[in-house]
Amino acid sequence: MAKFYIDKSVLEQLYLVDNKSIREISRICKTSPIVIRTRMRKYNITVREKKTPIINKDILENLYTVKRMSVKEIGTLCEIHVYHVQKLMASYGIESRIEGRKWRSKVLSIINKEVLEDLYINKELSTHEIGKIINISPGTVHWAILQYNIQPRERVSALRLRASKA
Repeated sequence: MAKFYIDKSVLEQLYLVDNKSIREISRICKTSPIVIRTRMRKYNITVREKKTPIINKDILENLYTVKRMSVKEIGTLCEIHVYHVQKLMASYGIESRIEGRKWRSKVLSIINKEVLEDLYINKELSTHEIGKIINISPGTVHWAILQYNIQPRERVSALRLRASKA
């Protein structure tokens, strides 16, 4: 495999002048962020400090408690990772609506076995599609499938099903 090359002046232009992130530059250059960071080190280009995403406590509280948006929805709206939303909530003392493992019983109360079987087996929806309908993660849908002793699809079957829908 050929080594990736980017000229120092191009990298400085993108990073320092155009203020692009390492990830954005890696997408432009069709390479990994690690390669871009390595080239920056090689060219002695100082990496900017990571900015801590800030959402005002009142805004975050309004979105989460009043508008009842999920942490994922808030992250998407504010263009920050879910992890940062959760950290900000903790620092502001905003309590999660679902504490610890209580979410499990809540998920099973939202979707019963018959509905899950209908969506997953009869309608052949993926865990992603079911998750979008119910507003839970695909991983949580998979967990519920296992809890209800519904036979999960084999990887090959899931891939064939996805290909047939495309």
